[in-house]
Amino acid sequence: MDRHLEHQPWILDDPAATLPVIIRQGRGRIGSTLVAHVDRETRALMGVRRLRTPEPRFTSESEHWGQVLSPSQDLSDLLGDIAHEMAPPRVRTDAGWSPTAADLFTVVCREGYVVDTAVEWQFVHAWRYAAITSACSDGDVYVVTPDGWTGIMDRRAGLTPTVAQRPRLFAL
Repeated sequence: MDRHLEHQPWILDDPAATLPVIIRQGRGRIGSTLVAHVDRETRALMGVRRLRTPEPRFTSESEHWGQVLSPSQDLSDLLGDIAHEMAPPRVRTDAGWSPTAADLFTVVCREGYVVDTAVEWQFVHAWRYAAITSACSDGDVYVVTPDGWTGIMDRRAGLTPTVAQRPRLFAL
């Protein structure tokens, strides 16, 4: 692993090796998003949940920024429920708050270019407070397409793994 990536639990240690396992275990396909529970200490994959990828919503049009992404409370609530199911609760003791036990990574499987888009950024916004009562942290949001993968915070990218392209149906 690169030296500049050490001690950054919010990104995967080896995305090229871990993403295919997440995709296989979560049965990832185009149009689905996977939430992967990774143990903070061992970095072992503990489980994967799949959901349908929602379309991002925009609040307004800005003269300087174009469309402005609207945080989705429904998506935040759904991610909070997933965090509660996958990670232990955060508890207060005499010694303080329980330590972070897990990181939850989001893997968006979609068609298109291998760049982050509003589709992925909606998850960044939705995760902000979604897992606040769980002993977990929201990890990076990765995108995997038929052409490769990249992360939003993790600036690495690769040609593999990929997700299978949807079959093209032609009418005769």
